Amino acid sequence: MHTTASQRGSLILEVLITLGVTVIFGLAVGALLTSNSKLTTAAELKGEAAGYAKETMEQLFAMKYEDWNNLALVPNEDFYRVTESGSVFSLIVEPDLPDGEALDSQTFHRLLMLTVGRRDAQGRLTTDGTGTEDADVRHVIVTITWQEDSRMQSAKLESFLTNWQ
Repeated sequence: MHTTASQRGSLILEVLITLGVTVIFGLAVGALLTSNSKLTTAAELKGEAAGYAKETMEQLFAMKYEDWNNLALVPNEDFYRVTESGSVFSLIVEPDLPDGEALDSQTFHRLLMLTVGRRDAQGRLTTDGTGTEDADVRHVIVTITWQEDSRMQSAKLESFLTNWQ
């Protein structure tokens, strides 16, 4: 069977189209995998940051249950670092840590802020700094920051600790 020049030309055209479609499909799959990898890394980092924030809250709860004075005697509106000696936690004032305490080989930084809690006229806790101070309440803000793809990311955990047994 003999092929004509037009048949050979259409065969080459079919092969080129098939190669083009395959390359485009391969690039699309590669881009999808790269995007998926970035999303997975971002989710892992956010989960790890949330874990650090939760760990800090648990340390503060342990301090509260050991002795409320561990939290009651701290100066107002300052940054702190939690230290551990055996199973005993304590707070150290760290006003000169604008980026927070370095965690995990400098990947994450923790900012811990404690303030005296405030209540509005109805006795509800407030977070906006208004109302009257309640000496039996501490407003806690834990912020974990990290660098991801040349952008700063953060996870924040906010709670109240009370001297209620």
